[in-house]
Amino acid sequence: MGLSYSQARLEGNRVVDNDTSAGINLQDRSGNGPVLVNNVVARSGSRTLEVYGFAGQPMTVTLIHNTLVGEGSGYGVYGSWATLYLTNTIVASTTWGITNTTPATTLYWVDHTLFWATFNPGIQGTNPVSGDPAFVDPAAGDYHVGQGSAAIGAGVDAGIDVDMDGDPRPLGGFDIGADEARMLVFVPLVLRGD
Repeated sequence: MGLSYSQARLEGNRVVDNDTSAGINLQDRSGNGPVLVNNVVARSGSRTLEVYGFAGQPMTVTLIHNTLVGEGSGYGVYGSWATLYLTNTIVASTTWGITNTTPATTLYWVDHTLFWATFNPGIQGTNPVSGDPAFVDPAAGDYHVGQGSAAIGAGVDAGIDVDMDGDPRPLGGFDIGADEARMLVFVPLVLRGD
């Protein structure tokens, strides 16, 4: 998915298994750019998310409750001439989690981001979380967080009240990533005989 000169709000999208160089490419916008909320971008090229602004006029991109999963290599977030705000985001299965180009031209504000299976997480920001997001079935493209996920209750209130499926957020604490886990509790059935 590519956006140029855009101030779009991308919400609730699934960009999975695309044979491209990047899952989402944002470019050529100086100033306030796109806002990405509750998106899953997975196994779609060597750069899960790449952002390119202008020299001296950085592009501003905001990511809230996104799930970014690489192919086991490449970059989770790759920026050039940009200012990026990431809150409650999962970055998994990459060589580099969040990186700045050389020379360093991107400013990152990263909070409550979960890193998993990243060789080098890179820029971790404040309140980083490390642990298995326990995706339900990534081989089938199901990036809902499962029971025992390190993402459950590990986030912060970022002003988003639904998840990628329209389920309410939070259900307990705020979960990191695009999904707010719905945990089912089974109560045993007790029969009483007379």
